[in-house]
Amino acid sequence: MLGDVAFVPELDFAMKVRSAFTDETLAAAEQRRIDLAAHGGKRFQSMVHSIVWPRYEVAEYLKGGSRHVKFHSFSELDELGCPFRIVYERRAGDALTYSPTDPDAR
Repeated sequence: MLGDVAFVPELDFAMKVRSAFTDETLAAAEQRRIDLAAHGGKRFQSMVHSIVWPRYEVAEYLKGGSRHVKFHSFSELDELGCPFRIVYERRAGDALTYSPTDPDAR
């Protein structure tokens, strides 16, 4: 708990992303997102930035442009030893709300 405050300046979420693609199609789908960003004018600072772009893009999309929402990986919780509470967990077998038939769809 952050304490007795009337305003919470930032929301931090940890997420674990599981791909809807098979291993064979994941690399191709990620490369399409990197290429699309580059052709759209995105300039990557380094090769590493381009490689992690598809996962970063997911977090940016979920943020919806908010400066007050931050996404982290679950591994950061372990590294920092932060207390946390799971508020949503998709169970195996739950229906997907996104279909990977069009990987370029937003």
